[in-house]
Amino acid sequence: MHQLTRPIFCLTLLLAPDTAWAQARQQNVVFNGFVSDACILEVRDGELTLSQDFKQMGSEEAGGLSADLLVNSSGMPPQIQFGIPTLTISPTRFVPERVEIAYNSENGFLQTYTSLPTVVDERTWMDHFRVNARIWQPIGFPVGNYQVVTVVTCTVPISG
Repeated sequence: MHQLTRPIFCLTLLLAPDTAWAQARQQNVVFNGFVSDACILEVRDGELTLSQDFKQMGSEEAGGLSADLLVNSSGMPPQIQFGIPTLTISPTRFVPERVEIAYNSENGFLQTYTSLPTVVDERTWMDHFRVNARIWQPIGFPVGNYQVVTVVTCTVPISG
């Protein structure tokens, strides 16, 4: 008896395909997405070394190292702002004549040494900057630690 019930049930479904499909409903399959206005900065710090004439300490001196700045944004191409370079660590009473940064990027932006803030209006969503710093003091440098910092800000214009 159990064996006969199963084929009859299947036969019933096969005999009534029109009624099974007559009640089919249409449903949309929707895909949503969102792109936020975001910017990611990745930094590898540089190294300052003393020049042979002892008048300058910089990342482009022998043994120094440029900093790397990677920019990755979404939304619109970003604006990159380099703040005033500042001597944040130095021996007591040391006052440099100048603290400067310079940079160039893979997208072709070039800034010669400056102690002023600068702005880059990117044309793409990604860039790689090579950033250099230097401290200029013609009377030399006392023994101690030195650090130059420039604050970099990435702003993505609001699209729409």
